[in-house]
Amino acid sequence: MKLFKNVRIYRFTEQEPTFAGIKSAAEKFAFRGASNSLDTEWSGFVPVLDGTEELALQVGHWTFVKLQTESRILPSGAVKDAVDARIREIEDKEARKVYGKEKQQIKEDVLAGMIPRAFTRKKHTQAVIDHDQGLIYADARSTSDASAVLNALREGLGSLPVRPIRTLMPLRLVAQTWIKNIDVPDALSLGDRCKLSGRDSERVQYTNHPLGVDEVQAHLAAGLAPAAVELTISDSAHAVASFILNEDLSLQRFALSDAVLLERDECDDRHDQALADATLMMHALGRCRDVITEALGGEEKAGGGGHA
Repeated sequence: MKLFKNVRIYRFTEQEPTFAGIKSAAEKFAFRGASNSLDTEWSGFVPVLDGTEELALQVGHWTFVKLQTESRILPSGAVKDAVDARIREIEDKEARKVYGKEKQQIKEDVLAGMIPRAFTRKKHTQAVIDHDQGLIYADARSTSDASAVLNALREGLGSLPVRPIRTLMPLRLVAQTWIKNIDVPDALSLGDRCKLSGRDSERVQYTNHPLGVDEVQAHLAAGLAPAAVELTISDSAHAVASFILNEDLSLQRFALSDAVLLERDECDDRHDQALADATLMMHALGRCRDVITEALGGEEKAGGGGHA
């Protein structure tokens, strides 16, 4: 089990499934490999902890699952070269041009020959169901990666009524005030990364750059607004975690603070250590979500019941 690096948070709009339901869904959609030699991608749930067989792992009030996706790597350039070579061979040998439908058939024949011999790439996407809060956290760089694990759960459960969390105030508006005044709520502190964007596709990105300098302030005065900003969240004792908060409320480059990692429980057994680290991470994520939503005016309530 790895600590999350890119976090997308979803709210159940109806009652969240139980641990037993998630476990059954993961078993229905367990990873079984390609169904035939022409498959280009296949996926399924695998054990959360290496060396174990549990496809759903319960830790406190959280349920962890891990989706494995394998895909065959077919470089588009290599496919095009092979198709072009086959077409030239036919045109030279038969002294005629190859058109539309025949070109498509040639491409399909080329793919049928290349797919079984292609290398495969493996990817894992972890997700956690928070049964107390009615949330799902996905460790996913993109919405498509998050959708993959959500759709796999949906297929096993029959339905999965979720939507991304929303706040009453947009990040662009609130973070603009933070950066202009270099003033944030007590539990927050600004980092040195941000992305500013405007209405005419104008974008400016800063890395390792103090956000209070005149250059950044001039961009804000010109109408650009923060689409992403680096933040650190703290509790009463020390920093908890840092990340880049995007305007869709996803967390990028999420990392627990050194202070939190130094205070974590040390276990002799690697599985016990993984469970302890997972618990630590989920407490930190819960803290981050609470602070972010409060700073942005509170979470917009999900329709159709569920948690507020």
